[in-house]
Amino acid sequence: KSLEFIFYFLIYKNIINIFGYLISTIIFAIFLTSRLGYRSLTWILRSAIAAFIIVIIFRSILQIKTPINIWLYKYLPENIEVFMKIYF
Repeated sequence: KSLEFIFYFLIYKNIINIFGYLISTIIFAIFLTSRLGYRSLTWILRSAIAAFIIVIIFRSILQIKTPINIWLYKYLPENIEVFMKIYF
């Protein structure tokens, strides 16, 4: 069972480069929550909110540099693109 979660972490690490830190973290949190058996809407929302808060803490408050997904943010208006690159 432990190796399964190591495999999930490696997948998460690789999808950060594709989807960016915010979306990858939310997807990963929801996936792990459902994988652990908590499949109700309440638990899914809790995991998504917790993941969003974690991203806010890491990027905005602690100012930890995380990978920035350039191709996804280019589809946003310029002001929002800059905001997303800085804070998410």
